[in-house]
Amino acid sequence: MGHHVHPPAVLGQMPRVAEVMVSALTAETGVDPTAPERTGEPSSRTRSTRHRDEVTPCRDLERSRMDASLYTRAVTPHEAEVLLEIQKVSSVSGFGHVFPPNKYPFPNEAVLDRWLKAVNDPAEVVVLAELDDAAVGFAAMRSEWLDALYVIPSCWGKGVGPRLHDHALTWIRELGCKRCHLWVLEQNTRARHFYENRGWRLNGDARVVPFPPYPVDVGYTIDL
Repeated sequence: MGHHVHPPAVLGQMPRVAEVMVSALTAETGVDPTAPERTGEPSSRTRSTRHRDEVTPCRDLERSRMDASLYTRAVTPHEAEVLLEIQKVSSVSGFGHVFPPNKYPFPNEAVLDRWLKAVNDPAEVVVLAELDDAAVGFAAMRSEWLDALYVIPSCWGKGVGPRLHDHALTWIRELGCKRCHLWVLEQNTRARHFYENRGWRLNGDARVVPFPPYPVDVGYTIDL
């Protein structure tokens, strides 16, 4: 899912290589959006209400294992190519009906340039989601804007997107922002449902995407 990896590897796409050093960035507000975060710890209420002999359904076990293994951290200045690969595999799967890859090749250079600038821009924070040490998604954010959220297709519907989304909005809210905006492809029904189910609403804005066949982005806003 996306709105419009080398180390660590993109799950199912590349072989893994050596682990990269994690950067330590702290927002001026004192809130650190890049702090490593282990996710999915079951609540005390959930633990206390389950009988010790209860058989947990297989899908709950799978989700529980994924939640326990999911980890978020800041990208380093050397991981722009990781972001490129995640965005590419997500976009080709999610936007193929908008940008047929046999007709409109993915704009690798332009996208890589975007992320090279973003990871070196102190005003923007990019957070990477890792599952068992493989990169599976990321979110990019700045004051009042969720600039990007991409998850590799094999992890769609498994909680990675919501985790990144909530992480981003928490950070933006802690900056003191009262609302947040984003752009999403008008024809990206999956992403639009994802955001609308979380309280985002169309704000009336629209723009033309600068890549052929030049589809339209629509704007969404949420109150924080």
